[in-house]
Amino acid sequence: MALKHSFLTFILLVLFSLTSKAQLLVTTGTMTPTQYVQNVLVGAGVTISNVTFTGASTQLGEFNAVNTLINIPTGLILASGNVTTAIGPNNSGSAGTDLSGSGDPDLATMAGITTFDAAVLEFDFIPVGDSIKFNYVFGSEEYLEFVNLGFNDAFGFFLSGPGIVGPFTNSAVNLALIPNSTTPVTIDNVNNLFNAAYYVDNGTGTNAPYNTNPQYIQYDGHTVVLTAKSQVICGQTYHLKIAIADAGDGTYDSGVFLEGGSLTSEGVDIQIVTATGDSTIIEVVSEYAELNGVDSNTLTINISPERKSIGVQSSKQVNYFFAKVIGINETQIDSESEAKVEALSSYDGIRPLAISNQTFNFGQEYILKD
Repeated sequence: MALKHSFLTFILLVLFSLTSKAQLLVTTGTMTPTQYVQNVLVGAGVTISNVTFTGASTQLGEFNAVNTLINIPTGLILASGNVTTAIGPNNSGSAGTDLSGSGDPDLATMAGITTFDAAVLEFDFIPVGDSIKFNYVFGSEEYLEFVNLGFNDAFGFFLSGPGIVGPFTNSAVNLALIPNSTTPVTIDNVNNLFNAAYYVDNGTGTNAPYNTNPQYIQYDGHTVVLTAKSQVICGQTYHLKIAIADAGDGTYDSGVFLEGGSLTSEGVDIQIVTATGDSTIIEVVSEYAELNGVDSNTLTINISPERKSIGVQSSKQVNYFFAKVIGINETQIDSESEAKVEALSSYDGIRPLAISNQTFNFGQEYILKD
């Protein structure tokens, strides 16, 4: 009985050891690029279309990092070489594969040198809210020996679309930035000396515990979990280009881990009181309010049963300054407005614009005349 109990204890200890030191799992070629984006990357509030991928099929894949040390459980991985190179432990200081692939012009602009082996995942998307975000970790085999030596592997998240003006293709901006700055995330900008709060040392490939413990990935260094985010216009079509490439030469790989389900856009919750339930009118009113700096969450919208008037009410808490000395800290300011469609009975001091009596169709252009 004692022997049986000891054997069972041994088995449990082995299983605990295996689960507590889980290795990064990476698979590639199991889905199409569209499926990788739709099934792995995209979360709530985002509708995607027109997915394309440029690069070798082995540069795009899915990962499971539960119980590893990169702090993202599952997601999508892009790399400047084979994505399976990222699998730990870190038992090499020069892991990588030269795929003899071409570079990317936007990444070359960022790096300031020629790029190679680019992996580029692009797609259009429509957000339901006024912002988008997703989480990521960037890792590289070029840490730390090639910092500021001209071998600065580049990656970027290039967003383009309505209201976006930047220096990259299609006036895109790069969302892969150091928090609270306009500085891109690169091995030169995030390391043990610069922006060290966002850097995680992962060994040299020869030192313990990094080269023996499978919880560590292969890359010699990586960032903490960072968030890429941007303001957008609800319901408009945007384009996102996720790209990574070797720079300076085609060896020593880098990779970016994108958290599964983290590409999201939070919708706006609007309080609505309406007799007709006409969602089109409500959407137009809400969008106009947002464009004029009014939080649509504070709106109450009333549409008359005959659909000839729209009433909008809003309120806001305003802090007092001088009145605080007598104990009055804040007050609520209420405002309301109403628009009507009806015959003009009289006017004084104005020159009105008018239009002939007719049936009006939503979205059609009409010309007012005096």
